[in-house]
Order: sequence, then structure tokens, then C-alpha cells
Amino acid sequence: MKKGQNIVVQAINMQGTPISLPLPLNDFAKAYDGPPTDPKAFEEQQRKLQEELQKKAEEARKKLEGQQSQAWQPPAPARSSGAGAEEVSAFNRSADTKARPMSRAFSCLQQACAI
Repeated sequence: MKKGQNIVVQAINMQGTPISLPLPLNDFAKAYDGPPTDPKAFEEQQRKLQEELQKKAEEARKKLEGQQSQAWQPPAPARSSGAGAEEVSAFNRSADTKARPMSRAFSCLQQACAI
């Protein structure tokens, strides 16, 4: 591996077909023969990487929330013009007159049950 240029890793994917992944070995000999990685430096590098990833994830979450809030907005109430407002008012009056006999019947029922 020290003198090689590439190594090919083969595997089988989820569909059951083989896949080949060529990996370069350009710096393998240098990394293999060189000094070991300092554990504290490695931990610091991993911590910084984790912080960057968390920051990017937070930014992506905020961006997605902003897009979702812009995409869904409750419908605005319909503005009524003069004729439409009269129709709504007439409907409300007719609903009130229909509700009055029901409220009288309900109060009579309450009185009958109280006796």
C-alpha cells in the first residue's frame, strides 16, 4: 500500500448490486510512517468541526422555518363591498329570527324541568 497509487474497495449496495470505490493512496506512506496524531489536537479539531456543523444545522433550521412560515399564511378575510355587506346583514337578521323560537322553546323546557 505504501507504493501503490490506488486501492479499490468493493461492496454490495442495498439493491444487491456490487459497487467499486477507488481510493487514492498518494499520501498513505507519509501518513503511515509519520508521527502519530496528538490526541488533544485531534479532540480540539473534532470539537471545532462539531461546533461548525451545529451552527450550520441551526442556520438551515431557521432558514427552513422561515420558508415554511412564508409558504403557509392564513387566508385573509374577504372584503365585502356595499351589496355584499347588505346580504350578510340580512342573513344575520334571518338567523336571529330563526334562533329566537328555539331560545323560547329552550327556556320553556327549562321552566318545565324546574317544576
